[in-house]
Amino acid sequence: MEFPLEYFRAEVRDGFYVSGMLKKAWAAEIKVLTVIAEICEKYNIQWYADNGTLLGAVRHGGFIPWDDDMDICMLRDDFVKFQQVVEEELPEGYFYTSYRSPGGNTQIWDTIERVVNTNDIHIDGDFLDKNYQFPYPAGVDIFPLDFIPDDPMKLADWRYRASILRQAMAYEEKIEDKSNPEVRKLLEEIQKVFSYQFSKMQSIRYQIFRLNDDVMNMYSRKECTKAVLTPYFLNRNDHVYEISWYNYGIELPFETGTIRVPLAYDAVLRTEYGDGYGYPYRGGWLHPFPYYIPLEKILIDNNHTDIFNYHYSLPVMEYLQTKAGNEKREAEFDAVYIIISHKDQWKYVEAYLRTVEDKKIMVVSIPYYYMDFSGKPIQGYLEEIQPDNGYQITYIDYKKLNFLDLKTAEVVILDPYDDCNYTESVEPSFYVEKLKDYAGKLTFITPYITDEPKEKDPNLDLILKHYAMVPGVVMADQVWVQSEEMKQSYMKRLLNSYREDLDNLLYKDELRSFEGSHGSMEQFLMDYYGQRIQVLDGLKEAGYNNRRKETLQIPEEYLPFLHKSNGEWKTITFYNPSIGAICSRPKDVLQRMKEDIQYFENHCDEEMAIFAPMDGLFDLVRTLYPDCAALCHEVIELAQNCNGMLFDNVTDLAFLIGLSDQYLGDPDKLIWRFVEQNKKYSYLTY
Repeated sequence: MEFPLEYFRAEVRDGFYVSGMLKKAWAAEIKVLTVIAEICEKYNIQWYADNGTLLGAVRHGGFIPWDDDMDICMLRDDFVKFQQVVEEELPEGYFYTSYRSPGGNTQIWDTIERVVNTNDIHIDGDFLDKNYQFPYPAGVDIFPLDFIPDDPMKLADWRYRASILRQAMAYEEKIEDKSNPEVRKLLEEIQKVFSYQFSKMQSIRYQIFRLNDDVMNMYSRKECTKAVLTPYFLNRNDHVYEISWYNYGIELPFETGTIRVPLAYDAVLRTEYGDGYGYPYRGGWLHPFPYYIPLEKILIDNNHTDIFNYHYSLPVMEYLQTKAGNEKREAEFDAVYIIISHKDQWKYVEAYLRTVEDKKIMVVSIPYYYMDFSGKPIQGYLEEIQPDNGYQITYIDYKKLNFLDLKTAEVVILDPYDDCNYTESVEPSFYVEKLKDYAGKLTFITPYITDEPKEKDPNLDLILKHYAMVPGVVMADQVWVQSEEMKQSYMKRLLNSYREDLDNLLYKDELRSFEGSHGSMEQFLMDYYGQRIQVLDGLKEAGYNNRRKETLQIPEEYLPFLHKSNGEWKTITFYNPSIGAICSRPKDVLQRMKEDIQYFENHCDEEMAIFAPMDGLFDLVRTLYPDCAALCHEVIELAQNCNGMLFDNVTDLAFLIGLSDQYLGDPDKLIWRFVEQNKKYSYLTY
């Protein structure tokens, strides 16, 4: 599967920083999923995105930005078919991990099974070239959904059998210790319930899992109406699904391609996450995030060098100490050189230029490169950046720039990494490490405008390491950030990085020696960055796509519907019932749509709704649910004749969102555009 190189550029998605390496992990996982999908297609096995992957597809149009793994599900009968063929069909080097695996790190003791592209770290070129320069294992978790009987007595029996086996699994390897009275009692109960005698030829643990397979296969699709994700069902009595929700699938956009999801995905997500699944909660992670961080540490330890992260080495500390008395940050220069690599960085430059008066503005467009794992350029690009924005600007060819001219100028940069980024870089002569020695004053504007640091981001400090502990922030004379809250977060991360380096085997000796002659550096760093990191008004707004309806070119046929009789704007609602909701409960949703359309008709003097359904939506509903055909026709007719609704399949969603004041619909990736622009949103209930 091909990904354009620009896909791997670090970016802020939905208010969250996503590193290039995380995107490489995503790409490697998608490649594994492609292998799974090909096997399933060959053997007519149905699978669907599930859990965080399904939520990401619906709510974000790809991975959840703060997620790093991939989940799919299969109904139990399809899962069994997959188990029977997967190992013989996997490409060379791939592994199917389960309790039945022969051992080592391909064996996992869980009811969830997994396909991975390797079981080790690889830095050889062949593996890296095939896996998007991602050296670590990448895989897909496969969740079986188990059929449960409708009869309460049979369900109680099934549940008891599954529960005692789950109890035994929780003992892990200790289940082999028959001298433990609790273990012995549990094993005796299992033998009694299952009329089974544990063999001495296999481990008890293996036999427990094999018995569990028998229980999970007790009932078939034909004799049941519901399926469950068993671990959750046993522990919390939830994750119960109607089998009919998985009768049909649909492809939803996912990263650069699409992914298969159940057509009734709204019902599935409400079952897994509740009615508020559209709200982007960011809680603590259940494992290190990203998952490959411990593997990265192994590489660092084995190679005795850290190519991934920037550190407070002795030269860095000596430079900061020397610069502390230098007031270049307060200096004023007649000329400003903007060193810029990407067109989309210009909006941040504009926020800065609004603070600049009576200065010569020079713009230097510089090459940027996408890198392989070893740090060598794969391909370079040079964008012509000449914005038409009313500023008097001189454009300078980067090859003809006289670096000595920078001595009497302020130099503004937006690329912070130098060679401390394993995905992208710029022309080395424009590294911060080089420019700091030429610039009269070196100013860094962060191009990473994220959500504000609040309780919903308890792990923000870990993520900030990727874009705050970088040369552009550490070395610049002045650093512009989006808010006072973010300034404090940057300072906290910079201090924490120093503390970590004091304990880092690669740096601790030289840093402790430096402290021995200069004293503790913690207060020094806080004072140092407290002076240099400042808040730039308008930077946060520049980071979001703020399209105001007053500035839009609106088709003339729309205008009569959008204004009140006195000429003021009506309140405009983007109305968006999703196909997933309609196919989860067609009659309920269609009835709600009739009521909503009637509301907008009754309030057409003050309000207007925009309804832009996906092509073929109602044809699909009528085909799958013939008993709803008449109701579909009523909804279409009402919408077409409603004086309070623009019923159109306009594809320019950015235009429609800019035109709208608020969102009313089901959870959808469009929600983020409203959140970014501080517009109201609310979810439909049925």
